[in-house]
Parts: sequence; structure tokens; C-alpha cells
Amino acid sequence: VSPGSPEKMAILYSRFSGITARPSTVKFAYTFDAGINWSEYDIVTERNSRTYSGMAFTTDDYTPVIIWQNRITSDPWTVNVTYDEMGFGGSMWATPIIVCNPSYFYLPSMDIKNNRLICGAFHHGAFPGGDYTVYMALANVNDITSNGIIWIPPWDLSYPMAWSPWLSSPNGDQDQPDFIISPDGQTIISFNDEFYNTSDSLGGLGYAPCITWSTDGGITWPNYGGPQPNTIKYFL
Repeated sequence: VSPGSPEKMAILYSRFSGITARPSTVKFAYTFDAGINWSEYDIVTERNSRTYSGMAFTTDDYTPVIIWQNRITSDPWTVNVTYDEMGFGGSMWATPIIVCNPSYFYLPSMDIKNNRLICGAFHHGAFPGGDYTVYMALANVNDITSNGIIWIPPWDLSYPMAWSPWLSSPNGDQDQPDFIISPDGQTIISFNDEFYNTSDSLGGLGYAPCITWSTDGGITWPNYGGPQPNTIKYFL
């Protein structure tokens, strides 16, 4: 729901395509009249496409930005970002930006506040080359319909995997984080589940929710590189 214009609403979802091994279409639906009438648009068709919290909106004009994982059978897949070049309801989606080289990144997520965009996914350890490290990219989306997405060093797309490794998993497993950005775009908080390597954490499951943060818009992180004493807080 648009904070400035609550009659504008949107939803991102998947629909089964009826085609074996390519079971879903990622769809974007929107309304200008608080849900009385809806229009929808296919973002990706005939793919096993997964998205975690994969839609956010720019602050200045409520332009939708979408991130998803393109997955077909067992082949390496890409994580892609697109946005509506005409703004909310324009239905002129930009050519997808591939934020990672083909590999096994899983469940991408994203948030935008004050036109600061952060997105990431974890490198799934059940597939070749994966070690559960979360990779991340940071961007400026101010006036996105004119300027596009401007990636911000050191979290741009200039690394061997395009985006950059951000949060390692020293104990061998973790889930994709939820990103929350403060209204001014300076404080970014990330929540995720990390394997804690203990038999009594969360009733013997060995996992614990944890939190990490940045106070300079995502440029530096107090706990970069994984759990360290007094940097990631575990809530058991």
C-alpha cells in the first residue's frame, strides 16, 4: 500500500503454469482504486521462480522494483532485478538486471527506503560451490525512471560473482535475511537464522535468530564476515 496514496496497492505472487518442471509464473498485480479493480502483468513465465520478500517501492514516486530467482530444473540459475520504467502501473518493465553470475543463490530478498535499495540471497550449500554465504548488493534508486539503478561500491556488481559476499556462515548453514531500512535510509537491520552449533538452541534444533545492522546506509557493517563476539546478537 502506498503511504502517500493508499488507493495504490500492489502484490507479487506466483501462479502455476501447468508445465512440468517449469511450474510458476511470477505475476505483479496492482490497483489504483484501493482494490476495486486490478490489473496484472507477467514478470517471468514458465519458470520455477522463487522470491522471498522480493518487491519494494521507491520513496519518491512509488515505482515498483522486483527481485526473483530464475530456476529451471537443476541448472545454475540467476537472480534478477527489474522495475517499471513508467512508474507505478506503467507496465513497461526494464530489461532484467542480473545481479549474480549463474549459480545456486536461493530465496532473494530486498528492501527500499529513502531510495536506498538493498538486496541479497544465500549461496545454497546443497549445490556445487555453495557454502551458505549471503551475498549482497546496494544501490541508489533516486529518480529510478530516469536514472535507473545505480549500484554503490563496495556493494556493486563488479565482483567475480557480480554481487559481493557479505555474511559468511562459519557453522555451515544459515537462511536468507530479512532487510529493514529506516525511513532516512541510514540504518539497515538484517534478521536471519544462523546455525549456532549447539544442542540446546531453540529446543535442540541448533539454530537461532540473529540480527546485524549498519548505520551508514549499508556501506559498513559492525559484524561483516559472520558471527563475532558482541556483534551478532542471538535471541534464544
